[in-house]
Amino acid sequence: MNNDEINKLATQFIELWQENFTKLMTDDSIAEKMQQVFNDMQGYYDQSSTAADNASSSLGNDGLHRLNLYGRIDELEARIAKLEADKR
Repeated sequence: MNNDEINKLATQFIELWQENFTKLMTDDSIAEKMQQVFNDMQGYYDQSSTAADNASSSLGNDGLHRLNLYGRIDELEARIAKLEADKR
């Protein structure tokens, strides 16, 4: 594949992803299920964050990357919550 074909494929993928994501977000039953998943995730991370903080000093690079990822997930959850609150 050349660069033009790759760019076209990437553009099509993104357009389809956005279209399907929009459909998912406008379906109330799916939105409720996703909210439950986010709530479950938040409960999990609330419970594990203290353990992760305590263990961070003894972690290697993989553990530090994992903690960084957890932080990024927390930021995304906060942004999603804000977007949901703004919709109401």
